[in-house]
Amino acid sequence: MAWVLFKMVLALIVFSILISITLLILFIDFADSRRISIGADQCEPLDSEKSWPDLPIKTASISFVLEPEGERLPVSKLLESPKLIVQIIELQAVEDEVVPEGFVILADGAPFFDLPDMLVNAENWVAGIVQLTNQEEGCTKIWAHEQSHMLMTRKNEWLDIEDYDIPRTRFSFFQFTQAMLEVCQEILLLSQQYDAVLEELIADRFHDASPEVKTRLDDLRGEFSPAWSEWIRQMESYLEKQQNLP
Repeated sequence: MAWVLFKMVLALIVFSILISITLLILFIDFADSRRISIGADQCEPLDSEKSWPDLPIKTASISFVLEPEGERLPVSKLLESPKLIVQIIELQAVEDEVVPEGFVILADGAPFFDLPDMLVNAENWVAGIVQLTNQEEGCTKIWAHEQSHMLMTRKNEWLDIEDYDIPRTRFSFFQFTQAMLEVCQEILLLSQQYDAVLEELIADRFHDASPEVKTRLDDLRGEFSPAWSEWIRQMESYLEKQQNLP
């Protein structure tokens, strides 16, 4: 009888231990999921030890470039020469070449960001700035290039930007947005010229092109996001409100 009682008690102890271990594992998983979720929502700075350090305020200069066959062409030059747009479209459609494009940013005249990649990366930059125009304090993650883990953090009138290979740098949010707006207005003009040239080439020079080329031409019709106009409108609205503040 004593032996049976002992086995029952031992079984209860083992069962209690297994239940405790299971609950502990579930709790750890839940805590990890909350930590990951909260980290994503709060978008904590990469330098977690100094969430808002004292930094000098830099002035941003922003340009947009395309690099067909390694030649760097600013958007202003493309707007002056539609022939260059034709050459780029031919590279993309006929040669199936990827043409790097994106922002080049200086901080007080010194290189800050110079990694043109894909147009979607540039669109991430703009969408991030637009998001922060609606938040006096906020943070957003930017896919600035293929390996990027960039964070943009706004605190009232300041904008901090950092990445794994870019030290945390501070700008005036108003001045950075103003510089971004100016180049985005050029990009919108470029997108309109690009689309017009593309449609002309499809109707004329590439009318009898191979199916592969025609497929790539169709893909290029969506090269520029339709959101550019709305992003520009929102940046203009923010800047106008700031200028009208007492």
